[in-house]
Amino acid sequence: MNHAILWLTVIFCFCYLLQYIIYPTVLFRGAQEDFSHDVRIRLAGQGIVSLGFFLSLNRLLVTDRLKLKYLAIMSACVGVMILMGFRTVLLALLIISFVMVITIKGFNFRLTLYLLGFLIIGGFFSQMPFVQDKIQAMQERQETDNMSNDNYIRVLQLEYYLNEHFKDSKEFVFGSGIPALNDNGNYSKYMNILLDSGLTWVDFGLFSISWLIGIPTVLMMIWYSIMCVSKRVSVNNRFLGFWFLFLLLISFTTAEFFRSGNFVIQSVVFYYIELANKSYLFSMYEKRSKGRYTYIPSGT
Repeated sequence: MNHAILWLTVIFCFCYLLQYIIYPTVLFRGAQEDFSHDVRIRLAGQGIVSLGFFLSLNRLLVTDRLKLKYLAIMSACVGVMILMGFRTVLLALLIISFVMVITIKGFNFRLTLYLLGFLIIGGFFSQMPFVQDKIQAMQERQETDNMSNDNYIRVLQLEYYLNEHFKDSKEFVFGSGIPALNDNGNYSKYMNILLDSGLTWVDFGLFSISWLIGIPTVLMMIWYSIMCVSKRVSVNNRFLGFWFLFLLLISFTTAEFFRSGNFVIQSVVFYYIELANKSYLFSMYEKRSKGRYTYIPSGT
């Protein structure tokens, strides 16, 4: 399973970089500018990038020697995330990585060398022109795209959906419904008009998608994510829970939790966690059983 995740990560990173290089020629469905002056491509299933990153980090932390292939995959993942243009995703990646490292290894000299090597590689990538352009674009958005700006589109989205969108409190709790694709109904037409005007329902992640699918559904998503985070697994599989923790951390600032294709990845990881948890509990049971019934010769 781990090999499949790593291969899918490498393939996705290659496809994303290829699409970015040849843009505006669209090779993969979903490539778009995303309401921005700079290219911010979104592709289905891009959650595999963060999953591959945490798997590679996990492997680095549990192996006895430094393996450059994991550093290379992590660097590619970070590069793709920079090109995606998510400020909060990069911050969350740093936070969860730090927590993961401390949880598995604590502070030690070997870890310091790993981090130093990763920073050197990151510094090399940061000097590339297209990466510098992305970093500059994120800095420019930070100056204007913040909640203190009354004209910021997210402020306008909140004002509309919280004050005007719902016809009653029941609709607020259970959602107004997801508009059907290519539908000529009045509701779908109306929601498409809102989308074209910038009043989208994805910019606040799970909070804003609750406007369509309802609060109970979102609470269920949060519940199964917390359950995945809390499952006990071996040290080799810690990345699974940390990935769900990462999703939760960014789930109210981006649409990554429910982006197209990411539920498929979540379902696979959920199943993987169940298997890893059962394997861990069985190994713990065997250890306790052996300790309980170990024969001790008399007179010793």
